[in-house]
Amino acid sequence: MGVAADFYTLFSGKDLFTGEHVPFGWAVLGIIPGVSEARKGANAVGAVADAAKKVHGNSKASTIEQHLYMIQDADGNIKKIGVSGQKLNQNGTSPRANSQLKSGDSATILESSIPGRANALQKEGQAVEGLRKAGHELPDQIRPKI
Repeated sequence: MGVAADFYTLFSGKDLFTGEHVPFGWAVLGIIPGVSEARKGANAVGAVADAAKKVHGNSKASTIEQHLYMIQDADGNIKKIGVSGQKLNQNGTSPRANSQLKSGDSATILESSIPGRANALQKEGQAVEGLRKAGHELPDQIRPKI
């Protein structure tokens, strides 16, 4: 089946099994025993390398734009400060903050367009530290632990 598949690729320009486009040069080389397997192996290695390059949005290495938000209870007491890389809603609210609101709570965007997660986490830490020093309890604050 291997040789027939290689000739199919040569004439159609597509891999018989995956349907992916195969450049003409690779298709010509593919009729040489072992070359098409090498091409597929190289594609697999490339896919693994590409996946390894992707950085999770919550990683400090993430360069995704972030925003800093504050959640307050109905009496205006600050419950927590948070960071999110999700895009703001069209009305300017934070989907992440909104998902954490309890009855009577409100969320405020403190800063938007913060470049990178590490920057945003630093700002969050500074805000939490300042609020705690000023006597705020921040009952819903989990991180940073200051």
